[in-house]
Amino acid sequence: MAKLNQRVWNNSSLTEKTRLCVYQACILSTLLYGSETWTTYARHERKLNSFHMRCLRRILQIKWQDRVPNTEVLERANMSTLHAVLSERRLRWLGHVKRMDAGRIPKDLLYGELVEGQSQADDRPAWRHTVRQGALCAEAERNENATQKRRRKQREQQLQQKPSAFTCTKCGRNCHSQVGLHSHSRLCK
Repeated sequence: MAKLNQRVWNNSSLTEKTRLCVYQACILSTLLYGSETWTTYARHERKLNSFHMRCLRRILQIKWQDRVPNTEVLERANMSTLHAVLSERRLRWLGHVKRMDAGRIPKDLLYGELVEGQSQADDRPAWRHTVRQGALCAEAERNENATQKRRRKQREQQLQQKPSAFTCTKCGRNCHSQVGLHSHSRLCK
């Protein structure tokens, strides 16, 4: 990511779409090389996803002060979380192994304990479609859960907040300190 600072990320002549394409082609493909066979823990996936989100925010020029949720960042970039990407890659690999000839080592290892596999994996286009739809459904459910969690947290914060003496005269925002009010009033329009 750092090696492409001058050429891509800080280059004003490139569009966002081009930067995102370069990110997918160079950064994500390198980051996730061989991820189909990784055994990851939840903390590994969280770290990968946070790196992914930091990169997207940098490409889209969204600062943390803008308080834009991850779901909106992913929507603007027209991408999925790395959780969904990893799941999709693993399922595609399983479909590939299922279609292998008998006697191949990956297939023997996968089916060593199993009697039957899924018959749907034999048809590659149908399997890819099923995997993509499953990943999209899981992503939509994850986004909905994140949105609900964010709303609950905001409601709890609103209930706990007491009215402040430091309220913006322009927008009515409670700043809870004189320094916060001063900082907010410089940016409030």
